[in-house]
Amino acid sequence: MKKLLLCMVMAMISTGAMAEARYFNLSLTPDIAVYHRTDTIYGVTLSIWGENRQSSLALGIANGTLGQSYGVSLGVLNYADTYTGLQSGLINFTENTDSGFQIGLINIINENKGWFSDLPNSLAPWMILVNWRF
Repeated sequence: MKKLLLCMVMAMISTGAMAEARYFNLSLTPDIAVYHRTDTIYGVTLSIWGENRQSSLALGIANGTLGQSYGVSLGVLNYADTYTGLQSGLINFTENTDSGFQIGLINIINENKGWFSDLPNSLAPWMILVNWRF
């Protein structure tokens, strides 16, 4: 009986924890979305303009990520506070990254300080076509 009760309690705790995880988000704007911009998305985000903390795949026209985020952002405009992963679209911007790769028309990694001074670890503060920091 005690084991059964313990299993039921553990199931309720784990179900409650899983209920907080967000695996899919749809967004027209950061304020008109399934989940609020302060929620972290762990799966897929589809948006016209989305802005969440993420550990996911973001597909949209404008993909914004808040705080420390990870994953792949594919869109026309990708911007991030701190991002680890791949950004691809026309314009890519990240303030900070430990490890990231950008493909697009304009690629900005604000944390890269010098032009080609830290090759092969980082390329430049801004570049056309590609930019990176590892």
